Amino acid sequence: MNAQTERYPFPSSVSRGQMVFALLGGLVAWALHLITVYGPVSFACQRNALMGRVAGLTTLQVIQLVATIVAAVIVLGAALIALQGWRRLRDEANGQSFVMNGSPYPFLMFVGFLLNGLFLLSIISSLLPILIIEPCALQIVSGS
Repeated sequence: MNAQTERYPFPSSVSRGQMVFALLGGLVAWALHLITVYGPVSFACQRNALMGRVAGLTTLQVIQLVATIVAAVIVLGAALIALQGWRRLRDEANGQSFVMNGSPYPFLMFVGFLLNGLFLLSIISSLLPILIIEPCALQIVSGS
């Protein structure tokens, strides 16, 4: 054990897995969302694949919609875990929001909550273009 670990012992009210998921869960879900939603578009447009219709949307749009919903649920879960962990640590510190005997853990959980909110906003804001714009509409116009 180094001096840093002894100085700030990990709190018992939050597990290391919860801390990691609260801080990185939203980031990973957002990055995978970007890859899943925007990656297949050029492939599908060049090969005219995934253009069948399901409930008024192309198959590609349905895949994008499902990926967006899954990513939003994961990020929302990470945000709720971060909020719950921050509240536990705050209660443990007798109401001191960010400092628990100098420990950085309450602050990290609060930052995780804020970051996950930002990732959730980013993911939800991608719903509008998915639902309104045809995936290959711009390529078709420029190709003619």
